[in-house]
Amino acid sequence: MLKAITLLSGAAACAASGAIPGKTVQIAPGVEMPTVSLGTCCGSSPQEGLQGWLDAGGRGIDTALNYGDQTVIAEILAKNPHIARSELFLTSKIPAGLGGSAYCNASTAAKEAYAAVQEDVKQLNVTQVDLVLLHAPCDDADANNELWKGLQKAKDEHLTRAIGVSNFNYRQLAALEGPVPSVNQCRMNPDYHD
Repeated sequence: MLKAITLLSGAAACAASGAIPGKTVQIAPGVEMPTVSLGTCCGSSPQEGLQGWLDAGGRGIDTALNYGDQTVIAEILAKNPHIARSELFLTSKIPAGLGGSAYCNASTAAKEAYAAVQEDVKQLNVTQVDLVLLHAPCDDADANNELWKGLQKAKDEHLTRAIGVSNFNYRQLAALEGPVPSVNQCRMNPDYHD
């Protein structure tokens, strides 16, 4: 069963959603995800917000390969050795439909997806992330399925604990072959129009 999880940042978002920092939901067998994570996209800066988030007890961090902030996140986490890796929940996303022709070319998509997860792990300086998402669907269902195979391989090789998608609609979800995504993270904010 696909669970709808919204990754939010900020106290106002927590209050508006009814989410409780520290509360988790099981997204896959043995994988508990915080209901609230600090997003590092779209103008936010890990240099400004991540340390305060960690100091306040936040442990969910949402990033993406194409945000260009994963090495900064790794540096900040390294300055907090009192926080065990097992206490953190790192979500990353590979570009997929946002990443141009390499990601949406069905003949190379699985290889590109797997390589992107390897790069996530490297940039975050961890052996495994907790959740990797396809950041956006490609127009081609075959490419989406090949990307999904690449994420499955990454999961099978323990580079991630869970895999999911982001911004997929019902038809795109129904066309995916293989295991059901653990999460479909959908963009939702007051000024978003698509």
